[in-house]
Amino acid sequence: HIGKVTQNIQPIAADERMAAILEVEEASPVLRILRCYFDQKGRIFEISVSHHPGDRFAYAMHIDVEA
Repeated sequence: HIGKVTQNIQPIAADERMAAILEVEEASPVLRILRCYFDQKGRIFEISVSHHPGDRFAYAMHIDVEA
């Protein structure tokens, strides 16, 4: 079971390989998303890294606040 997920979103410049895969110009802005999945005891069990062209990405967030 997932205990928590951390997410880091960072802008980077596309290198030659990434630009070809994403069909963008080399050095174009790309968002790198690093996610770490932790179990309920705080141990990492999965890490994912994804890259998204800056002009084809939307980020939405929902925060529940308990009283």
